[in-house]
Amino acid sequence: RYQSRVISFVEISQRWLRELTKLWCQRRSASIAESTLYQSACCTRGLSRFLATLPHRGERPELLTRDDLERFLRWQCASSTPEYSLTNVRHLRELLRFARRYGHTAAGGIAVGLPEEFSLLDEDVRFLNRRAGENGDYEPGKAVPEYVLHQLLEPATLELLTNEDARVIFQLLAHTGRRPVEICALDADCLEWAEEAATGPRRPLLRYKREKPPKKRITLPITAEAAELIELQQAAVRVRYPGRALRDLRLFPSAKKNTDGRRPVMTYSFGVMLRRWVDGLSLVSADGEPFPSAAVYAYALRHSYAQRHADSVDPVVPVDVLQKLMDHR
Repeated sequence: RYQSRVISFVEISQRWLRELTKLWCQRRSASIAESTLYQSACCTRGLSRFLATLPHRGERPELLTRDDLERFLRWQCASSTPEYSLTNVRHLRELLRFARRYGHTAAGGIAVGLPEEFSLLDEDVRFLNRRAGENGDYEPGKAVPEYVLHQLLEPATLELLTNEDARVIFQLLAHTGRRPVEICALDADCLEWAEEAATGPRRPLLRYKREKPPKKRITLPITAEAAELIELQQAAVRVRYPGRALRDLRLFPSAKKNTDGRRPVMTYSFGVMLRRWVDGLSLVSADGEPFPSAAVYAYALRHSYAQRHADSVDPVVPVDVLQKLMDHR
C-alpha cells in the first residue's frame, strides 16, 4: 500500500520481473508522485503478458534477446494507444537501467543473466514519439499555438468534453501551466487568497504539491478566471460528498472505489478522456490548415503557458520570474 492506493503486482507472472518491479518501486516511492509510482508499477504488466507467449513463458531472463524486445514493441504498439505505449516504454527503459545499475542482472541477482541487448534504447522511444504524430514529424514537448488553444477553450468546444471534471482540469492546465499530475491531485482546499495591501483587492493563489522532488507544497498566483473555476469545482465536490470538509477531499476525486473522496483522478484516465475529445475535433491552425490532434496532450498545455509568458511584451516577463512560474531550477 502506498498512501491512498494499493499497488498490485499479481498480474506480473514472471517471478524475476515481479520482484524487480517491487524493488524499483520501493526505491522510487520517496521521490515521485503517487500517480507516477502507480504507473511505474503497472508498466511491466504488458511486458509480462507478452513474455508469457514465449516458449519459456519469460521465466528465464537469460534467454531473452533483442529480437524479443522488438517484437514486444510491435505488440505494444498494436495493443495500446500511442501515448500509453510511449509512457509504458519510458518506464520500462528506466526499470531495465535500474536492474543493471544496481547489479540485479549479475550473479546472485533477481534477473541474473538478463542480456545487455535486452535494453530499451533512445531510438525506441523516438520511434514511439514519431508514432504519436500523424505525419511522423511531430515532436512532443511543443506548445499548443494560441490560435488553436483559443479554439479548445471556446465554450461550445468544451461542452463536447462530456466529463465535467475533465473539462475543469483541462482549463486549469491551460490557465496555470502546472504539470498534469499536480492538477489532477489537487486538494479541494487548494485555493487561497492574499491581500495586495491593507485596503487592496484579494489576490487568488493556487496551493499545490509539486511533482518533482523535493516534495513540498507551494503557491502560484492565478487569474480570477482560474479561481472561479476552482470555486465552482469546490461547490460540485461538496455536493458529491455532503458533510465532509474540503480539507479532507480532492478537488477532482476519482469516480471509482472512492467513498471518502480522498483518491484523486488518475492522470492516465484524464489523458484518455482528453484524447477521445481532441481526436473528435476539427482543429485548424492560423493559416487555415488542419492542425494535428496528436499535438494536443496534457503536458503541452504547460509548454503553452511557458511560451505565452516568454512571448509577453506588455509587460515583459523577466526570465527569473518565468523560472519561478514554471517551478524550474
